[in-house]
Amino acid sequence: MVIPVGSYSQELFRVKKDSKGDIHKKRKGEVVFVPLIGKHGFRKS
Repeated sequence: MVIPVGSYSQELFRVKKDSKGDIHKKRKGEVVFVPLIGKHGFRKS
């Protein structure tokens, strides 16, 4: 599973579960959430 953690500026993590059930989390770098705009984007608040 790949998940972004944070608000606008986020850290991207890859989370894996191995055959023993242990969970491994690896930081993959910084990302920025860019809201969708236009007809199919987010509604204005």
